[in-house]
Amino acid sequence: MSDPNAMVPDGAPRSPASSADIPTLLRDAIEAYGNGQGEDAERLTRRILVQQPDHLAGLQILAAVAGQTDRLPLALQIAQRAVSLYPNLASTHIQLANLLRQGGSLADAIKELDAALCLQPDSAEAHNDLGLVHLAKSEFQRAADRFAEALRLDPKSGLIHYNMALASEALGSLPAAMAWYQEARRLRPSLVEAHFKLGLLLEEEGHRERAGECFRAAAALRAGTAFALLCEARVQGFAGDDAAAEELVRRAISLEPRKSDAHAMLGTILMQRGRFEEAAASFDLANALNTQDVLGPVGLVEVKHLSEADRPLIGQLELKLENPAITGHEAVLVHFALGKAYDDLGGYRHAIEHFDRANALKKRVRNKQYDHRAHAALVERLIQRFTPQFVARNRDMASRWDVPVLIVGMPRSGTTLAEQILSSHPDVAAGGELTFWTDRAPDFGVDREGRIDRAWMRETQRAYQVMLRQISPDARRVTDKLPQNFHNVGLLHATFPGARVIHCRRDPIDTCLSIYFNNFANGMDFSFDRAWIVDYYEQYARLTDHWRKVLPSDFLLEIEYEELVGAPEPVIRRMLDFCGLEWNEACLRPERNQRVIKTASLWQARQPIYGTSVSRWQRYEPWLDDFNRLLVHEHPQNRPFESRQGSQWQDISEARH
Repeated sequence: MSDPNAMVPDGAPRSPASSADIPTLLRDAIEAYGNGQGEDAERLTRRILVQQPDHLAGLQILAAVAGQTDRLPLALQIAQRAVSLYPNLASTHIQLANLLRQGGSLADAIKELDAALCLQPDSAEAHNDLGLVHLAKSEFQRAADRFAEALRLDPKSGLIHYNMALASEALGSLPAAMAWYQEARRLRPSLVEAHFKLGLLLEEEGHRERAGECFRAAAALRAGTAFALLCEARVQGFAGDDAAAEELVRRAISLEPRKSDAHAMLGTILMQRGRFEEAAASFDLANALNTQDVLGPVGLVEVKHLSEADRPLIGQLELKLENPAITGHEAVLVHFALGKAYDDLGGYRHAIEHFDRANALKKRVRNKQYDHRAHAALVERLIQRFTPQFVARNRDMASRWDVPVLIVGMPRSGTTLAEQILSSHPDVAAGGELTFWTDRAPDFGVDREGRIDRAWMRETQRAYQVMLRQISPDARRVTDKLPQNFHNVGLLHATFPGARVIHCRRDPIDTCLSIYFNNFANGMDFSFDRAWIVDYYEQYARLTDHWRKVLPSDFLLEIEYEELVGAPEPVIRRMLDFCGLEWNEACLRPERNQRVIKTASLWQARQPIYGTSVSRWQRYEPWLDDFNRLLVHEHPQNRPFESRQGSQWQDISEARH
C-alpha cells in the first residue's frame, strides 16, 4: 500500500499520534463510522495509520469508507493490503470480496469468500456474501441456498432475512419473499429497504392499508429525501388524492432529477389522470435514465396504441428478456407489454405467445390456485339464500336510501366504460372499485328463522352511507364499480332495496380473452389460466342467471357492451332513465370525463366510444383452446332481455315507490 501520509486529506494533522492515542482514536473512528460520519472516520483512521501502517481495524475502516464514497480503486488497494498482511483472517478476505463484488469482479470475489470459508466454515457473513455474489450472477437458487446456510448460523440477522427475501422474489416466490421481508423488518427495524420492498409486494397483492404502513415507516427513516417523498406519494395515491401524489413526485424529481423510478411513477400517475402525452414523456425519460429497468418501456407500451414506428421499443423489450438478471415479476410485465404491442400491430401469433408466457410465469410467481370447488359452493349458497322469501322476511330492516348504483359483471365487460358514462352526468359521482361489499359479506349471517343480524344490518347501512357521502356529499347517485360485486347484489338488495344495479354483459369469449390479456394486480387469481377463467365465467353466468330470474326490474338493469358501442345513445338513455336522471349530452362524450381511472381500462376509457373490440376473439381463433368451451354459451347480444314485470318480487319493489 502507498504511504498513508500521502492519503491524509489537506488540513489533517500529519504528526504521528502517540501509541497511547490509538485506542481512543480507534474508538472514536468506529463511533463515527457507525453514525454515518464517514469523513470523520476516515480522518481518525488515517491518524492511526500514520503511526501504525499495518493496523488492521484502521485499514478495514478506511477501505469501507473509500468503498462507500465512490473510490473503489483506493478501497481495493487498502483491502488487498489487509489481506496480504493478515492472510489467515477470514474478515480480510470477506471485505475484499465485498469490494470486488461491487466492482463486478465476481469470480475473484468467489475466490476470496472460498478462502474465508476455508479459514472459518461457520462464518454466516461469508455465506451471506457468497449468496450476494450468486444473486449478482442471477444464480438465484444458489443464492437462496447460501442465505439459508447463513440463517442457520445466524438466525437473528435481519440483513440476511432481507437478502433471502430478495432471492425469493427473484425466484418468483412472492409469498415467501413477503414473509422474509416481514421478518427482516422485525429483526432490524432500521432497514429501510425491507419496509419499502414489503410495501411494494403488499400493494401488488391489494393490501393497501398494510402497504401504506410500510411506506410510511420507510419514509420516516429517510425523512426529507426524494425517497421519502415517493413513499408518501404512494400513500396519498392509496387515499385517492392523486393531485397530492403528483405534487410529491414532482418534488422528489426536483431533489433528484436523475431518479428514474420517480419519472416512471409520475408517468403512471399522469396516465391514470388521462394525460397520456405527458405520461409518455415521463416514461421515455425513465427509460433513458435507467436502461436496465423495465418500468419505462412497459409504461410506454401501456400509454398509447403502438404503430410500426414503435418497432424499436418492441426490440428493446425483447432484449430485456435475454437479461439473466431479470426477475420473474419483471419478466411478467415485459411479456404482457409485448403481447399488447404485437396485438396493436396485428401480430396475433406473437401476441398470444407472449400472453401465454406472461400468464404461465405469473401463475408460478404468485403461487396461488383458483379453487373452483369453493367458488361453485359460494354460488350455490347465494342462490339458496337470496330468495324473495328471504328478502320479505327482512324487509322491515331495509333502508330506503337510493343513492348507490352498483356496476357489476365480469371484468373486462365494459364496467369502466359504464361508470365513465354515468359519472359524466353532473348528478353522478364515481366511486370506482370499492371493496365495501366484498369486505362485509364474510361477516353476514342469519339466525334460524332466516333473520339478518340487526346490529350487522344497521352498522353496514351506516358505514356504506358514510363511505359514499365521503366520495360526494350531495350527488344524486354514486357509482360503486367493482365487477365482482355480482356476488353481492342479493345482499345489496336486502340491505338497500332502493339502490340500483347495472349488469354489464359482453360476448363470453371476448370477455375471457381480454381478462387473459391483462395483468391484474390483485384479487383475480383465476385470471392467469384459461381453464380457470372459463370455470369462473360459468359460475358467474349461473349466478347472474339467478339474479335475472328473481330480482325486480327496477333494481337490476342489464346492458350489452356490443349494443352500447354500436349505438350508444339508446343504451345511455336507458341507463339514465333507470337511475332516475335527466338526459345530459355529456354522457355521450365519456372520453372528456377527467376523473382518475386506475383500472385496466384506463386508456380505453379515455377514447371516444369505439366498437373495434367487438368479436375480437376471431383474430385469435386458432389459439382459443379452453376458451372454445364458451361457444356453447349464448352470446349476450343474441339473447333478449327477460321481462320481470309482475314477477314474484313485485310486492317487495313496490315498497320504495
